[in-house]
Amino acid sequence: MSFAKVIIGDYCTILDRSVVEAGAKLENNVLVASVTVISKDTKDTQWKKLIGIPLLRLGLTEDNSMTDSVLLFYEVLTYFLVIYWLILLSIPILSIYNGYIMMFIKISSSSSLLLGFAALVASFPFFIILTCGCLLFMSYVMKSLLIGNFNRFLPPGEVAHMDSFKLFRWQLLNTLILGTIETSLMLINEFWLTSSFWRLMGARIGKNAMIDPDVFIFEADMLKIGDDCRIEDMATLFCHKFSKGLLEMEPITIPNNAYIGSHAVILPGCKISGNHVKVMPLTHVLPREQLSDGVWHGSPAELIDIEYGIA
Repeated sequence: MSFAKVIIGDYCTILDRSVVEAGAKLENNVLVASVTVISKDTKDTQWKKLIGIPLLRLGLTEDNSMTDSVLLFYEVLTYFLVIYWLILLSIPILSIYNGYIMMFIKISSSSSLLLGFAALVASFPFFIILTCGCLLFMSYVMKSLLIGNFNRFLPPGEVAHMDSFKLFRWQLLNTLILGTIETSLMLINEFWLTSSFWRLMGARIGKNAMIDPDVFIFEADMLKIGDDCRIEDMATLFCHKFSKGLLEMEPITIPNNAYIGSHAVILPGCKISGNHVKVMPLTHVLPREQLSDGVWHGSPAELIDIEYGIA
């Protein structure tokens, strides 16, 4: 085992499931795509999009339109709004907790301490369900207030600049609710609840779809999942991307009987067709890529022969 410094320059973005090795250096304005490995020998990274295993370099267009003062204002505003959001979240949790403790005190004082503890243990699952339900509902309300429907917020073909108020609202919602949603769904960990919640958030999800609670979904209104699909833990379904410093959104449609493996990343606008598509774990599906029936694997995704292991 060895240790070495990792150097990351200004305005860099490192997306999920990526690995930056010890000793690696990223220059300024670098985008590291999902499921990408940056080794210590990687050079020439400035204004590049780095993607895949093995590594591919794509050029980024220089964008000097960002206003530092505006971005700083948004960062400070986000900090204070996050604090208020945490305070707001604590109100229902403390109220439910207070009722829970008062029940214990009342039973203990009128009957016995042992009976009070028994009631406390027996009612604990209801306490968890009620708390998670309140947090999920508050997340839905926050999404409705800040964004409304993602299809109308940023339709395909429109973009949001880095220093725009629209992008600020998108980032703020991302910061506020994603952790709350994942924690709440993980605590209960039931397929029916996960599917029901994302339907409430705007996703169109078919019958018997099994979605793990830690699947990363954000723009639910732009997501359509067919019948009898299986989406495993830590998969990412992104309906957004950044191109040339601009936020863009496109829908994702997953057909019937599709399988999306653990830690796979599906990016916006990809066309998945057929009724027997398997996206293997740790697979990276690029924007607007077309996937047909078969088994797909790798970063970027390639159609493979599962028996012989060749394309």
